[in-house]
Amino acid sequence: YGWVQSLVARAKARLRCFIDQLEQLAMEQEMTIADDHADALTLCTMHGAKGLEWPAVLCVRMNEGVCPSSAALASPPTAQSRAMLEDERRVAYVGLSR
Repeated sequence: YGWVQSLVARAKARLRCFIDQLEQLAMEQEMTIADDHADALTLCTMHGAKGLEWPAVLCVRMNEGVCPSSAALASPPTAQSRAMLEDERRVAYVGLSR
């Protein structure tokens, strides 16, 4: 049984390494695309803006009920709605701080 756990642990480590490499490649590709089109308009989601910066940023649809979503503003607050609100707060910070 111990060898199975060891095999699973090694597989998880290899998978994590593979995922990290894919994330790095994706970031390099995004930066290359941004460099190639320096005078172009770039559209992305707030989730996709993490790690990127631009000279000017416009965040649209930041009105109540959309950001934060009405589900995150549930009344009475639940653990799930508080977690959603915190996640949306972090994502909004990413978008606004680019």
